[in-house]
Amino acid sequence: MLITLDRAPDRVDELVLMCVRRFLRMLGPASADLARGAAADAHHIGELLVRAHAQASSAARRSEILDLLDQLLLLGSYGVAQAISNAERG
Repeated sequence: MLITLDRAPDRVDELVLMCVRRFLRMLGPASADLARGAAADAHHIGELLVRAHAQASSAARRSEILDLLDQLLLLGSYGVAQAISNAERG
């Protein structure tokens, strides 16, 4: 699912939000453990959230995306800080 969202040429912000909410509910703490597959997914999730933020059509949606990024950062989710840093440079 994450790869499909990543490759989608259309707006994906709503689908990304649904996916990230479920990811956090099911695997949130595991996203910081490099021995778990969730860590690799966290990297993709971070990149998708950054993309969704750029596509968001309202301030409320951007705020929701930032809240999810904050949750991932607080968990120490692998690759999320790097995805944000890359977006700031790009």
